[in-house]
Amino acid sequence: MGGSSCPNPEEAIKDTIIYMGFDAKLNKAPHFKRILNSSLSSNMAGFVNPSAPRANPAFSLPTTTVELSIRCAKLSDCDFLSKSDPVAIVFGKVKGHPGWRELWRSEMVLNDLNPMFKKRFMYEYRFEEHQPIKVEIYDWDTNDAGVSKDLSDQDVIGAIETTMAALVSAPNKQYTAVLKTKQNK
Repeated sequence: MGGSSCPNPEEAIKDTIIYMGFDAKLNKAPHFKRILNSSLSSNMAGFVNPSAPRANPAFSLPTTTVELSIRCAKLSDCDFLSKSDPVAIVFGKVKGHPGWRELWRSEMVLNDLNPMFKKRFMYEYRFEEHQPIKVEIYDWDTNDAGVSKDLSDQDVIGAIETTMAALVSAPNKQYTAVLKTKQNK
């Protein structure tokens, strides 16, 4: 309780695994090519050719919408009178903003050390762009007296850090990793 890690993290987490399956659908995003100024450009010897394509210095990269599902196996039990009540939270880094920002939060699964979260995380994967992702699993203490619903007041079970490129390139559309804690980084 209180934003700490679960008891006996070295023993409890060594076999804890997070599975992330995904479906990716290629968006039909427009692709713009840079148009170089040359003798055939829209401005020829001072005359403007109205039918020539305009130079656009900005162009977009192809994107794919990724639908991520998360499940865990062998989570450590952080509760004394029942099993952990896990919640998965996905964080990302956004350009122009320091640190991690919360992107998505799953539902709480009551008393389950092998949760399969029903909510899906939808994310826009941009090819050729580095997109770090962090998934943290918490034991959510909802009924404890005096405990707020703030993330800092929950028990961290473990976390992984990866990139969207690693998720999308995982074999068989299944990314598997062992959760890390502060003790077993």
